[in-house]
Amino acid sequence: MSLTKLGDALNFDEILTSIQKIKGSRPKAEDTRQSWANLTPSQLHEKDLLITSGEYLECVDLPYCGHCENGWMYTLCQSGYRSASLCNHCERPRKRLKRLSKAQLPVDAIDATIDQYEWDSTAQYEAVFPFAHWRPSKKSDPNKQRPPAVLMHGTPGNGKTTLLYSIAKEAAWNGLRVRFTTHERLFTQERRSWDDKSIESPFKFWLKDVDLLLLDELGGLGGQDKVNGWYLDQTRKMIGAIHERWKGGKMAVMIATNLSPQEILMKTFDRSKALKSRVEEMFTDEKIIEMTGPDRRSQQTHKTKWDI
Repeated sequence: MSLTKLGDALNFDEILTSIQKIKGSRPKAEDTRQSWANLTPSQLHEKDLLITSGEYLECVDLPYCGHCENGWMYTLCQSGYRSASLCNHCERPRKRLKRLSKAQLPVDAIDATIDQYEWDSTAQYEAVFPFAHWRPSKKSDPNKQRPPAVLMHGTPGNGKTTLLYSIAKEAAWNGLRVRFTTHERLFTQERRSWDDKSIESPFKFWLKDVDLLLLDELGGLGGQDKVNGWYLDQTRKMIGAIHERWKGGKMAVMIATNLSPQEILMKTFDRSKALKSRVEEMFTDEKIIEMTGPDRRSQQTHKTKWDI
């Protein structure tokens, strides 16, 4: 009886062909990995990544993308150790969203974006847009240029608040720690802290770790706040804290108001020389912008019961 070698008995060409046919007949596994690497602030609302939570906007917490290990990307080095970096697909966008949540934007800021904002002029754009890309100095340098500061004033409805909302989103997305608030909100929270001991005074840590402050409605809604001794004292503390952090090179400042600089000095500051010297240092003439656009709230396409 003659013996046949195994290699002679098997037709490897036919076996390989059969294996390839089997592989080709199997459905390819679906790639469930995701990426938010190219996400922009203008897409947050349309992609349902912004939600309302009480008075403020919050951002959805992104799931892990599938490209990484719990938000980290690992690379094997020649030394045999692994180096780690934040995942660009999910962890970096997740951190940007958390910064935006901490900005405490009101719910009506949900669809405000810098891409859709109608600028009054080139001068306005050049004065305001750099705020979104400013970076605080990591080391104290007395010769370093002071952080940007701008005061926007004008009649109600011409886009001041919307511009603050839009800049807040861009700045948070670019790595800045942003805080949005209003003159009235701060003072209301302060009054609540008197009656409810569980509520901390907003003036205690309100500027801690803030890179960009966006203060709206200086002088109250429509500039109609009534000034008394307590109001003036709290305003002096507020402006003093803002000026100190700005002068130390730690924080950029944008303030919006319905009052002109002269009206702020007369009505809100009650002619206080101390307050005047601080705001005059922060907001020199070229840093004071009068908003000249039309009343954007009146440009609605549908009529309401308020229309005459």
